[in-house]
Amino acid sequence: MSLNKLLFLISFLFFVSFSAQRDDYQFNDFTQRMKSMQKVLKSNPDKGIVVLERLLKEAKDKKYEESELKLLANKCWYFLKKADLNQVKITANLLQEKSEEYDNPIFLAKASIYKCQVFMDSELEDEALAEHQKVLSILDKIPQQNQEILETRANAYIYISNLYYRKKDFKTAINKLLSADNSYNKIEDVEKRQSLQYLNFANIGTVYSDINSDSAEYYIHKSLKMNPDIKSPNFTQFLNYSILGDISLKKNQAQKSLENYLIAESLYPETGDLVNLEALYKGIISSYQKLGNQSKVKDYQEKLNKTQLKLYQHKYKSVHEILKESKVKEQEKNQLFYWILGFFGLIIIILIILFIKQKKKAPEKSINTSNLIELIKKNDIGFLFSFEQEFPEFFKKLLKLAPDLSKTEQEYCAFVKLNLSTKEIAKYKSVNPKSVQNNKYRIRKKLQIPTEIDIYDWMNKF
Repeated sequence: MSLNKLLFLISFLFFVSFSAQRDDYQFNDFTQRMKSMQKVLKSNPDKGIVVLERLLKEAKDKKYEESELKLLANKCWYFLKKADLNQVKITANLLQEKSEEYDNPIFLAKASIYKCQVFMDSELEDEALAEHQKVLSILDKIPQQNQEILETRANAYIYISNLYYRKKDFKTAINKLLSADNSYNKIEDVEKRQSLQYLNFANIGTVYSDINSDSAEYYIHKSLKMNPDIKSPNFTQFLNYSILGDISLKKNQAQKSLENYLIAESLYPETGDLVNLEALYKGIISSYQKLGNQSKVKDYQEKLNKTQLKLYQHKYKSVHEILKESKVKEQEKNQLFYWILGFFGLIIIILIILFIKQKKKAPEKSINTSNLIELIKKNDIGFLFSFEQEFPEFFKKLLKLAPDLSKTEQEYCAFVKLNLSTKEIAKYKSVNPKSVQNNKYRIRKKLQIPTEIDIYDWMNKF
């Protein structure tokens, strides 16, 4: 081999080695920045999400496929903690799409876990169970069960346990959480295993608090032993002290329950779950009521109202979008079938209405609407929330018939349900009566209310 060829080969090998080292350095640097971002995301979510978006773009540009999937999963977590279910759904769908593209079954399973949570919070039980089964099916097909797979499987059981807990099927909920604990026990890393069980014991204690206080206290204290710190915000500790407050309240130990609840409130993290915060405020209000402190009851009632309003707004947005998307997909699959179904459905509705008119009207449940009308007069943003409390099925039924009803149109439907005249609506909303009539016309068209049927009669019987 000539000297020139030898020098060229050495230079080439040096260049390849240098390029590989540079790429490794860049990737390691990126990995470290991801870890730093995850810490910020937990302590300051709104700051962390800004960094996450930058890293996500960089991961796409540099083809860091697994990092891109991890960042999308982190983004799902962020929106879930913010209770923005619509954004969780959008991001989870993107995570699912990218996981399929990169052939990564673990993150495909994680996408289904987040979608399962969205469906649960949107009260779409069948869809949630289907996603849960999809997770288990995906994980069962992976031959080697490593720590990440065991953790993902456990998370699937924990998420679905919430569905059974809400249905008050406490036995099944506990079995799901114990299945999660069984997966955690197979994790060899002791520190990692204990950190996961620390939260799961709190979950088990939460479910037991509704059926067996002794078992609940056993698991809560088991969790507390793993981390006795109560100085900094921590969701698991928040949950533990909330449950201890619930148990004390059931035993009529108002002062003790209040002490535990207030510790829980001090531990509530910025990324906490609004549903759990709502339950905490209810417990604090009950404790202060038993102690006769009406001033504090009023203060916490205001906090509870604000939390419930946030929950309603997120729930409305999510259910509206999911139902709308579902209906569009169904129409695309078989448009003719739904035209026929709608036609016969309309005939059946008309026949039922005619039949009911011939029957003697049964006495209707008396509902005090004066408070609702006062909220309308004040143009109070809490009107829709209060109306839904009084008529819990009304908006759900409307959205099933017409998912594209706007929030304003739903509000007008509520006015009609309360028998407000066109003149009254115009007065309270500070609009022209003609504008009210136009809104009624659009609502009638979207809900397919026949022209011969009075819209007030239709809404009152709906």
